[in-house]
Amino acid sequence: MATLNLTPDNYLNLTPDNYVTRNWVFRQWPTSDTDWLLVLTGIVEVDVTGDADGNWNCVTAILFAGDLVGQPGGPIDQVAKPPAGATGLGFTVAEWAPYAALNSVFNLEYSVNAGYAVNEIRVELGSLPTNPDFSQERDDFLWTLEIDVAARDTDGQVLRVGYNVTLSGQITPYYLRPAI
Repeated sequence: MATLNLTPDNYLNLTPDNYVTRNWVFRQWPTSDTDWLLVLTGIVEVDVTGDADGNWNCVTAILFAGDLVGQPGGPIDQVAKPPAGATGLGFTVAEWAPYAALNSVFNLEYSVNAGYAVNEIRVELGSLPTNPDFSQERDDFLWTLEIDVAARDTDGQVLRVGYNVTLSGQITPYYLRPAI
């Protein structure tokens, strides 16, 4: 009997080429000058194939914040520019509600105990300095979305996963130390 191991075996760092669609709604709260609502939706190609031994092949697909919100023409770029001296702008998160689901699966031959899953989605936050002398830091910058995807059956594949993440927070400048 196959074992049920749903711990991710490896990581899939997605690039902009993996995005089939990428959408957002970005609105300022009507009662605040600094708080924003950001909704991110899209479909990404993951191409996770099941294992030949009948076990689950679990992979964590990593979607980077820079690809989601920080690209030129992206949601932050459309509403704000970094202050003089700042490296860039990020989104500091107060609350989140993530969701992910299968969008496309495939099985080449006969299905023998096939299975496909999105086991979990996580919003991961990171730290960046928020002033020019690097003396202050915030640890709530949107860093990545991580989606645990699994497949079993030798010729079974999860091809695409859809995501929908609602975030509330602020646009925050960050500063990076120059490379030495």
